[in-house]
Amino acid sequence: MEFLKLRDGHQIPCMGYGCYNAFGEEMSRGIISAVERGYRYIDSAAKYGNEPAVGEGIASCGVAREELFVLSKAWPASYENVEAAAMQTMKDLKVEYLDAYLLHWPGTDETRRLKAYEQLLRLQEKEICRIGAVSNFQIDQLQVLEKEFGAFPVINEMELHPT
Repeated sequence: MEFLKLRDGHQIPCMGYGCYNAFGEEMSRGIISAVERGYRYIDSAAKYGNEPAVGEGIASCGVAREELFVLSKAWPASYENVEAAAMQTMKDLKVEYLDAYLLHWPGTDETRRLKAYEQLLRLQEKEICRIGAVSNFQIDQLQVLEKEFGAFPVINEMELHPT
């Protein structure tokens, strides 16, 4: 497995198993199968509505938690209390910490977004997540984060299709 070293010193596997649009036993078996084939990066999100099944797969995959990179994302509806959203995600995923926790979407309210990002940084300090970052943010939104918090997030996960 190849890794990408991030600016903050953390590493993330270059290939991840995305957990969108599969549910129940199909999702759990998908996680187990992916791990058997060498995947160690599990990419989930509360918005997908399947984190309990993802958690079953993680718990049953036969690989120690420390060997997995588990990432999840908070949807804007939970930006008022990012910590509560992270705690629910960890409960659903059956993990004691998240390797990365992202703001899934910037939403339309910049003030809410900035407050949510500030909460995310506190989750890092509390070691609830190792990396607090973002997903689907545009350049101008990233520049505001850099201006307000002194640095760009180390991850901005974007959906990309080769075709």
